[in-house]
Amino acid sequence: MHAFTLIELIVGITISIVLMVSVSMFVSNGIKNITLQEQVLDTGGEVLDFSRSLSSLFDHLDTSVDPVLLGSGVLLKTQSSLGHGVFEYFWVQTLSGVYCDADSDDADTNHLSLSSIHPFESIGADMMLGYNYNSGSIEASYLGEALTLGGVSFSGSYYGPVDVVYGAGNDLYVSDSILHSVLKFDRSNTSVAGVTVVGKWVSGSAFTDGERGIKEYLNTPSGLAFHNDTLYISDTLNHRVLAYDTVADTTEILLDMIDGIREPMGLWYDGDSDTLYIANAGNGEILVFSSPSTISDTLQIDFQVPTDIVGVDHIDISFLTGGSLVLTSPTVVGGMSFSGMTQDTDYLELTGSTISYYFADYSNFDSSTGPSVPGCSVGVRYYLDTEPREETTSCSGTNTGTITVRSGLNDQDLFAGTSYGIDISNIAGSFTDTGSYYVRVSLFDGLTEAYSFYDYYATKGDDDILTVSDNILQVFTGGLTYPTGIKVDAGNVFINDFLDRRQYELDMSGNVVATNVLSPFDFGSVSLNTVASTRLDTPVESLQVSYINQLLTVTLDYYKHFSCYDEGERIKRTLLMKQGY
Repeated sequence: MHAFTLIELIVGITISIVLMVSVSMFVSNGIKNITLQEQVLDTGGEVLDFSRSLSSLFDHLDTSVDPVLLGSGVLLKTQSSLGHGVFEYFWVQTLSGVYCDADSDDADTNHLSLSSIHPFESIGADMMLGYNYNSGSIEASYLGEALTLGGVSFSGSYYGPVDVVYGAGNDLYVSDSILHSVLKFDRSNTSVAGVTVVGKWVSGSAFTDGERGIKEYLNTPSGLAFHNDTLYISDTLNHRVLAYDTVADTTEILLDMIDGIREPMGLWYDGDSDTLYIANAGNGEILVFSSPSTISDTLQIDFQVPTDIVGVDHIDISFLTGGSLVLTSPTVVGGMSFSGMTQDTDYLELTGSTISYYFADYSNFDSSTGPSVPGCSVGVRYYLDTEPREETTSCSGTNTGTITVRSGLNDQDLFAGTSYGIDISNIAGSFTDTGSYYVRVSLFDGLTEAYSFYDYYATKGDDDILTVSDNILQVFTGGLTYPTGIKVDAGNVFINDFLDRRQYELDMSGNVVATNVLSPFDFGSVSLNTVASTRLDTPVESLQVSYINQLLTVTLDYYKHFSCYDEGERIKRTLLMKQGY
């Protein structure tokens, strides 16, 4: 099912307007000369083109975001498959001298318009006060098609500057969402045109890791961040975050859809914690990407088994890493506890990187002086491969000793759908290799492995997010409508939520400190880009929109002739668009 079911779109706009406008060629007061006839035919074609644009729009609506009703129209969220923009703005635009009869009293007429909207390019002030929020200083500002430094405009071609960030020396990097590229300017000489460093001036998704920046495709790039000669780029409608090496002139994909990236926008690199903050707008969340050391002396494992397992007598927990690991603790039974499984005075042993825990029943045993024990040595020892399980409590001489026979084990029966837990404390060992550590948990019935699974333990980071094997990507905060701006300042995190029209201030733990209400949407003062806009060049009296209970109703009042103010020549149509489920 499409995002919206369009009930009267084609009938209400395409057929009605085209036929009525065409019929008007035979009406004497509607035809002044052959030029006007051509004008009518041309407009009929434009009506068809416009209706196709509307059909495409409503076929690609994103139902995860409700329409935002404005005084003049409606803001609709679209899927990225349209190739440009993240929203579509559907509104009435006042034009001068467009398709009115010579007898018209006023040359100003209204027309239905549709434009692709990128939150940054269209409402620059929605970002951190409309300034270069990544630099921490108010020097480079932008709004619409303006890019200035100290009030002096930069030279060169740019059409939709979105974000700016300082690089090394006098380098200034600018993302341009209409050129689908990132440009580099010289701050010391604003008269020198910027040069493209990433992108091909046309949208695309093809990408090759390690390729030169100008050979890579971008689709509506937005947020930028810079750290240690690396420029981080939000490739918004390709759902990925890129890392561009400004020295080697090579580009890599740092994160993409596999990592949960959806329409990333604002970026911020926090040098104090070596963390990249990402406004993951499409998912309404702020992500943090970092490479910390999280080695802990505790591990909590929660799991369920897919099918019933009878007779689990011991569990192996193996710590996995790229190098050698020798555990030194825990060495006593008290270092482990269980939920959903019965514990007694059980037995635990360490072998390299593996902890083995045995469920032994010490309440039911038979003590006797037993036979020779091959390889007997001083200390406690189990023979677990045959029945009965045996433990040497003392040993004198070679191959002789006192044998304590444990007549049984406290086997565990585990059942599907039941939650079980294992807690390990006092973990210690040679966790020195950089990278992520996982554990493999194996449940055994004697020598038979009945079930196994993996769980995350910790990461030994190197504070370098470009070495991805030891990185952690996690949600800093969620529940936002469409976060676009992100900034870390003085120990707090500032977030702009585009649709909610709020700016949030959070502490470093993600707790809200303050909330500021932003100005309402005002598209009237913004010059919408003409590259991604379409217009119905047929006079429109009014456009009314309502959205109630997932039903979007558009009431369009337009003229069937070019006599713009002939009240008898108006047609009113209602378009119903119902949101899909």
